[in-house]
Amino acid sequence: MGFEKNIYQKQYKLLMDTRLRAEEQYKKLLARYVNLWGTAIGSITYGKLICVGEIMGYTHQEIQADIDMKRRIKYE
Repeated sequence: MGFEKNIYQKQYKLLMDTRLRAEEQYKKLLARYVNLWGTAIGSITYGKLICVGEIMGYTHQEIQADIDMKRRIKYE
């Protein structure tokens, strides 16, 4: 039993580490997309942002809301 518990703890830690890395990547891509909006690199970044957001469980509406909020903050 102790061996199985140790494996589950390692899997849980790996899952949490992966989630933290995905959140960091999402924030970086969001900032990059807002800065490069309207360029070809911006559209590539948007595709990556959608992929990472979907992996994290966000819907397209939630991702678009994050983009709109970030733009509003930047251009105020």
